[in-house]
Amino acid sequence: MSTAVDTDISEHEAVESLERLGLSNYAAQVFVALQSLNVGTAKQIHEETDVPRSQVYGAAEELADFGLVEIQKSTPKRYRSVSLDTARRQFAERLKRESDRAFSFLKAQRGTQVDGEMRGDVWITHGRDPVHNRVVNLPVRRPRRYSSLLHRLHWSRRSSRRPSSRRPSPSRSASSARVRP
Repeated sequence: MSTAVDTDISEHEAVESLERLGLSNYAAQVFVALQSLNVGTAKQIHEETDVPRSQVYGAAEELADFGLVEIQKSTPKRYRSVSLDTARRQFAERLKRESDRAFSFLKAQRGTQVDGEMRGDVWITHGRDPVHNRVVNLPVRRPRRYSSLLHRLHWSRRSSRRPSSRRPSPSRSASSARVRP
């Protein structure tokens, strides 16, 4: 492996991060090695990494497909990494493309489903933000059904701000209200 550089993360962690961005382990190691080599042959990359020499070629081709490496068709082949700004942009564009593609499908799937919430189902939502988002979206989905719940929540929040000598009963407390979709 190459010599350690004074950074916030180790070379191993950088390789793991590149893997999470979609590179194979070997491609990630080759990309990291090319940052210190600038230009290298399969033999040089192999000596810099744990990647077997025979696997450097495929890893470099993978990087070229990602737009992260340029290949010089010489004997022996030489590999050069694109600038880090270009690499960052390539990863960001790929992530956006894949995210758009996946969420486009998911949106279409959601649109084809019949409302899966059945009368009598009780759903539990945890956490301040998810609960807030769920309550805010209730009137949009079924306005009449939730108007009394929202009214109780609104007045219970207002009354909780003022000191009161009367304690609300647990059955009427807005925080214990069960929300039925």
